[in-house]
Amino acid sequence: MKNLLQLSLFIILIITTFEVSSQTYDISTNSGQTISTCTGTFYDSGGPTGGYVAAQTDTITFCPSTPGAYTNLNFTAWSVGSGDNLEIFDGADISSPSYAILHSGISPIGMSISATLINPSGCLTLKWTSSSAGQGWAAGISCGLPCQNYNVGILSSTPPFYLDSGVYFIDLCPYDTMSITATGIYNLNDSIYHQSDATTSFMWDMDNFFHDTIQTVTTVYDTIRGYNVGLTAIDSNGCLSAQSSEIRVRLSTLPSFNGTTQIRDYICEGDTTSLFGISHTKPWQASSTINHIGQTYLPDGSGASYTSTIVSGAFAPGQVLQNENEISAVRATLEHSYLGDLNIKVTCPNGQFATLKSYPGGSSTFLGEPIDNNAAPLPGIGYEYAWMPTGTTTMLGAAGSYTHSFTDVLNNSYSNHAYLPPSTGYPANSTATGIFPLVNYLPDTPFTALVGCPLNGTWTINITDNLMIDNGFIFAWGIDFVQVGAPISWTYQPSISSQSWNSAPSIIATNGGQINIMPDDTGSYHYTYSIVDNFGCSYDTSLIVNVLPIPTVDLGNDTIICSGLTYLLDAGAGNFSYLWSDGSTNQIYTADSSGIGFATDTIFVMVHDSASCSNFDTILITFNNCTSINSSPNQPRLNVYPNPSNDFIYVEGINMDDQTEIFILNSVGMKVSSFTLNNQSIQQKIDISFLPKGVFFLHYKSNETEQTFRILKM
Repeated sequence: MKNLLQLSLFIILIITTFEVSSQTYDISTNSGQTISTCTGTFYDSGGPTGGYVAAQTDTITFCPSTPGAYTNLNFTAWSVGSGDNLEIFDGADISSPSYAILHSGISPIGMSISATLINPSGCLTLKWTSSSAGQGWAAGISCGLPCQNYNVGILSSTPPFYLDSGVYFIDLCPYDTMSITATGIYNLNDSIYHQSDATTSFMWDMDNFFHDTIQTVTTVYDTIRGYNVGLTAIDSNGCLSAQSSEIRVRLSTLPSFNGTTQIRDYICEGDTTSLFGISHTKPWQASSTINHIGQTYLPDGSGASYTSTIVSGAFAPGQVLQNENEISAVRATLEHSYLGDLNIKVTCPNGQFATLKSYPGGSSTFLGEPIDNNAAPLPGIGYEYAWMPTGTTTMLGAAGSYTHSFTDVLNNSYSNHAYLPPSTGYPANSTATGIFPLVNYLPDTPFTALVGCPLNGTWTINITDNLMIDNGFIFAWGIDFVQVGAPISWTYQPSISSQSWNSAPSIIATNGGQINIMPDDTGSYHYTYSIVDNFGCSYDTSLIVNVLPIPTVDLGNDTIICSGLTYLLDAGAGNFSYLWSDGSTNQIYTADSSGIGFATDTIFVMVHDSASCSNFDTILITFNNCTSINSSPNQPRLNVYPNPSNDFIYVEGINMDDQTEIFILNSVGMKVSSFTLNNQSIQQKIDISFLPKGVFFLHYKSNETEQTFRILKM
């Protein structure tokens, strides 16, 4: 509204009466009167040459002396103090609709304030309240034709708006630039006078401390919340209109990626693993309470000051505090020794303030359960204090009236020490003993000092320590507004439109938010999970998977030895564990022909390092009958491969009897499966996927020979 100063004077149709001289009307001399006139000048109580004084409450009504006309006020001077307000009512008394509240933050200079078309009396009633002295105002009185009703809305916006249930919604990503173009809706155009966008001034309150008076406004929003944009207009006849529909800007809320994780932070070379992308959007909700929470040290010293701010933006654009009872309470959770040191005040967005506790006064009365005179900033136990319009006493009035005993967190004991009782109950960790009252406090300066404060904007609490040797902590503070002062009740929550993992060569499968990966080398691999919400905003998070090398194991080349001899196999030093095909767990394995006879034995070993990465190797050792050189090449035998295996093995029978039955035994010799080789020299695929991981034995016995193979199910 500050840019009302920039508005040009508007040409209006003036109906004048012939009077001998121009009259002057000051609000105090004519307080309570109804004056019918179309000429003259309206002043504060000081008249043309003086100013006004404090503690005034006056009312005056101006009505047109010409039937069917309306009263118009054109302010040519305006200088009032903080907390001094001139409220204008669209009618013949203060029960009429409130037109505007003029104060130090809103200047009417250059604006024609006129009775509206829905006001058949054509009168304007003005109510003046002052808390200080000042220069005052001057306003010319005239009469004109009634205003033609019109509305104002949005013509276009970037990003595009959508209209839903009478509300314009514009959805943005944080820090995006937004522009809106306004337009008038002139339903009665040319019935009284001509209206157009070219001759209309548009006034914007973007709810982010930015105002402008052009048709197309551009701004950037950086704080994630909902914004209520205010739009008013003044047409070529000086008539004011408000937006026909609410305008709400919604910033995308930052999603949560809790649950986006991997099974392990690392995998072994050649392994696969899964990553899971999970995200949730967060809601935003307007609230009638604005709060700041967070433990903060209150500095000690002569004039040392602590300041904390709360930014409110959930109220209707231009909404102001109408009376002190619209504040339910100002609350602060505190601990501090020596109440007498402190001055506490709360300041609203336009600079008006109320003193909650004044300095000096209160002496050594404690707030909460402090650590008295502690050199280090160590917090005690805070009590919540509430200053209310309906409080029973000020803090100065309650000082010295109550005592408690407690032991602080450093185990220092205090007996029957004067303190201020809390307003909402004693904390669970309180050690106090004695009487336990609850007190709601009056501010030292009544909340009437805040009447006229904008509800949207920056609210500030200031706590000043005026004496040395003590300190304290503030844990939280806030302001509660009653229902009449509550903000527009609305909420929103973006939804997730799409999700994906950024492409990478090592991704071998994708299923929604889940991917399976199999990197082809050791090292660190970054995987990024991204979402796009329905506001068009993109967010992502990353996971890192480290691929570790597998241990080295080499049993050497396949070999042939004579039956009855032994062959030493070394699985390599430095590995964490070993598992051989016979279930043994030593680094060294001794191979012999026991139980094998003249046959080929398949021996394998699985090794694990300290990171649980594994590798294996297999060797074939053939035990020959070295006592005879006439071993029959037609001796029955089996080949089994691959070994180890996951799902299938191939069994190849050479010179086998017809209908040879093959058994699969578990590690304790129990048969778990069997199959039959039907012909000689045939390869048969055997499904072992149903077997659990571990060591199994494949066994057969024919008329001429008997063989057992150890197989490893991976």
